[in-house]
Amino acid sequence: MADVPVDARSWNGISDADKQRVTEILRSSGLIGKADKLAGADQRPARAGFAAPNPACVLGCNAAEAVAIAGCQALPPPLNGICVAAAHAAADYCRSRC
Repeated sequence: MADVPVDARSWNGISDADKQRVTEILRSSGLIGKADKLAGADQRPARAGFAAPNPACVLGCNAAEAVAIAGCQALPPPLNGICVAAAHAAADYCRSRC
């Protein structure tokens, strides 16, 4: 299980039900695992450098990010924007593990 850091101000400003909706979109896209959870953080970690990334892994993260962002569009504003930001943060986390 990993805590995937997302913007604390946005994340902590939404209801638990909305947090669950966003989390399920990211899980169903494959961007985060069943045991992973989104956690508000004051600062996201710096992007990792990809000196010798696994190209297939990076492409998988990018594809899952695109699926998650598409799923976020079904949510009403401003939740859809928070969901997209969470998808980008989760994708950065995913790519950092490649």
